[in-house]
Amino acid sequence: MKSVDPSPVARRLRPYVVSADAELLRQAEAMGYIVQHAFSASGEAWFEALRALDRLVFQSSAMVLPGWVFFDCALAPGFVVGLADDLRAPSSGDEAPSPSGPRPVSLAIAIPTADPEIQLVHSLGVAPHGTSEALKTTWDLLVELVAWSPKSGGVLATAGWGTQAEELYARHAPIALLAAYMPAHDQPMTATLGLGPRFSSVPPEAVARVLACDADGLRALQSELDAGASAWVLGALAPGSDGTPVRRIAVLAGPMEAR
Repeated sequence: MKSVDPSPVARRLRPYVVSADAELLRQAEAMGYIVQHAFSASGEAWFEALRALDRLVFQSSAMVLPGWVFFDCALAPGFVVGLADDLRAPSSGDEAPSPSGPRPVSLAIAIPTADPEIQLVHSLGVAPHGTSEALKTTWDLLVELVAWSPKSGGVLATAGWGTQAEELYARHAPIALLAAYMPAHDQPMTATLGLGPRFSSVPPEAVARVLACDADGLRALQSELDAGASAWVLGALAPGSDGTPVRRIAVLAGPMEAR
């Protein structure tokens, strides 16, 4: 994703949320969000605009959601949050087209899981003309809405190592590292992370070490996790002595390893 000077784009953006959850929409509207009910008369226009943005952001990484997945697995059970152009300014050609109202320029999706206190986050992204600050703000908006729930225990999120999304998640360290090397679409080096109160406590007996974020290092750690170990990310990505990105983690050996 390329970044451009945020002015005048940043000055005209407002947070939005699209959902079928009427209570969430009421809370978000009181907080200053543009709100859109997924099943309302204008919901179809937002659906098409968000799908266009999804294609614009993720087409190069083979992560575009099919239409039925976007609706059945995002808008219907959960919510889509992001920033939208609220000034109806002429399109530069980069924004996702919207027949009326604001044009979304970033998005993030949160959906319920089998655990009522945990939500799954995916598709965090910003349009090519957007900025890293817009991506950060979108993540902060999602955290704000998730935290509004009185029973929020945190979120599960997936991200490729070294991506902007993974860097944003690492700002909340310590965070649980549930999977270190899992294929996702065309990205084999993908992490599954747990963020929030449920995941932030690191046992004192966990051993801190440096993880080389290359295929060999991540496969080795995944083998430990598969054998019952637990791991937490402790800090930001940094260059290692040989140029390979490294990250500080803590690992607690599991019962299968201890035998």
